[in-house]
Amino acid sequence: MTVAAGFRFADGLLICADSEMTHGTELKIRGTKIFPYSFKASGNKAVFTFSGDVFLSKQCIQKIARALASASSKQSLSAMQDTFADQVYDFHEKYIFKHPNYQYGTGPTVNLIAGMWSADGGQLGLFQSSDHAVVEVSDQDAMAITGSGGSFASYVARPLVPHSLMRLTDLITVAVYALKEAKDNVPGCGQGSELITITKDGEIGNKGWLHSSHVESFADAFGSGIMHLFIETCDLDTPEEQVKRRFDSLWHVILATRKYLTHEREKGEGFAKLVNTVLKKKTTEL
Repeated sequence: MTVAAGFRFADGLLICADSEMTHGTELKIRGTKIFPYSFKASGNKAVFTFSGDVFLSKQCIQKIARALASASSKQSLSAMQDTFADQVYDFHEKYIFKHPNYQYGTGPTVNLIAGMWSADGGQLGLFQSSDHAVVEVSDQDAMAITGSGGSFASYVARPLVPHSLMRLTDLITVAVYALKEAKDNVPGCGQGSELITITKDGEIGNKGWLHSSHVESFADAFGSGIMHLFIETCDLDTPEEQVKRRFDSLWHVILATRKYLTHEREKGEGFAKLVNTVLKKKTTEL
């Protein structure tokens, strides 16, 4: 049970997921669902996330990563996609379709989202698997979302992502908000949200950590204020002064939030460097 997503933005891809792991039917723990890789021989990079069975999904990602790492020289993006697709197909033939519960619709599932960068020409692509099929997500689609909370998150995010050329800061706001709404409304999605970027020059990083860390708390206050303002504005029996007070209250929330975020950004550069150092240690080199 999960929600995981990949978004295109002006300078690269944003990969994100919630961090609640479900093992069996009851055990829920916190853990990462995003796995960045750097391949030494080819210089290529990849970031994977998933929905479905935890152990099988991790196993499938590891098999894909090893196959991508086996390329002894530069590998084009289309060749990386072919490797990805071949490994997903073979994995399903071996582990998913032969599961005894598969024919009854209760067998395990593995669905992946991958951002892949090729050092051969600096090409960057967003890919999504569904069962044994793999497709590239086009610029027009701008996003790929999967998991039990995927439909809800997609419903929230799509009107807010009109194209694939948004600034990263704006896209992070949309992504965190969409994941928050899925976690609040869909059983099985929960814990924190993890976000990783892979840029057009192949850099993997945790940009926007400060901005994203406060979106969830601000969204509740802002959403509540907007809804009350909307209701009271539409009620023609509401005195004008009451509507004005409601508007002023919302405006104060906005000003206070922006002031706080500005202050945190100014003092947070050192911590941002620490976060990216930790991320580099998390990136697996093969």
